[in-house]
Amino acid sequence: MDCRIDTIPNRGHPPTILLRRHWREGRRVRKETVANPARRPGWLVKGIRAVVRAKAFLPEGGGRLEIRHSLPHGRAAAILGAMKDLVA
Repeated sequence: MDCRIDTIPNRGHPPTILLRRHWREGRRVRKETVANPARRPGWLVKGIRAVVRAKAFLPEGGGRLEIRHSLPHGRAAAILGAMKDLVA
């Protein structure tokens, strides 16, 4: 299973941004929407995108965070925790 941020065009309105899980069932790719961070600030969506891509980033405190291994629920919990830390 893979998580990523999808940007979907929305006919004359701002694009919808969705956090989704992707997996294969035979030849088909299935998608499940986990969250809709569309109304969040752009910097927060970029941070979520970096976490989902499992890239390291530097939070404001200067410490380094890197995802080494996670299960699908673990990724969602890590993103939610990072969002709460950034907003607080």
